[in-house]
Amino acid sequence: MKLSQKLRELREEKGLTQQSLADELGIGIQSVRNYENDSLDRIPSTVQLKMLKDFYGVTYEYLLDEDCNNRTTESVSIGKELKLSDKALDKIINLQYRNRHIRELVEYLAPDDETPVVFNDWIEKSDIQEYLVLIKEYQTLNKTLEILQYFTALNEFDKNISDLLNDKNSLKHILSILEKKAEEFKEAVRSSIFSTLQDHGYEDMNLEIDKLRKFIRNYKKDSSDVKNFEEVMIFIQAIGEAYQEETSRSINYCLFEITEVLKNELHEFYSVENNLSIPSEYKKLLKKEGNKK
Repeated sequence: MKLSQKLRELREEKGLTQQSLADELGIGIQSVRNYENDSLDRIPSTVQLKMLKDFYGVTYEYLLDEDCNNRTTESVSIGKELKLSDKALDKIINLQYRNRHIRELVEYLAPDDETPVVFNDWIEKSDIQEYLVLIKEYQTLNKTLEILQYFTALNEFDKNISDLLNDKNSLKHILSILEKKAEEFKEAVRSSIFSTLQDHGYEDMNLEIDKLRKFIRNYKKDSSDVKNFEEVMIFIQAIGEAYQEETSRSINYCLFEITEVLKNELHEFYSVENNLSIPSEYKKLLKKEGNKK
């Protein structure tokens, strides 16, 4: 079951309207509608995902894993096997990653006796789900960049325009590649948290690709308009370059968020800046010297 269906089902079970849920959580009604819309398939922000999880009393795994139908989790026998405390295990079970990934990670750490202890300590103290959401977002945005190179690299055909116009099959092949990559682009930005291209990106891209479709549909060898074809290719390339720049900005923001999470975690759990005082050994000596006087 998709996330949108699960959120809709959970809300209806509580007897809430979309408006009453929005009021209860203090989020926009449009956000609630978007998250419950099957066709949009939107993933809530990290903060709102946690709010929904806590409000409905379910786990991240239930919300994010379409194959998961269990809303709550219990301790399982893998705790001893993985040498993780109950507190650490509770956090792991709430993740969208399957147990086999955790097993692989712990096995990788196993040769060092000290590292699993540090790993356990980190899981206990950190909001690991936030890390994973941000890391997944970083991967999604980089995947978007890879897809967009199929549009930005069209200028490589500039010197072969005449050859392309003499080969309709090559034109159709380019079109099929762009159509496939446009669909991949649509799916990538839909699953992204930070991308600003969800609402208009695919539609604008498809408008330019449609010009190429029409050109090929009306194609006649030796009589096709070279200038018109060049213009179509330039526009498709330009929109790819614009989207690459926008995606690069989103990646930089994602990296900033990852850095902020790490910085805050380190400061919260390991910083002694606000707890500096006279060392106890010094205090004893000072007290001793004071008593002499």
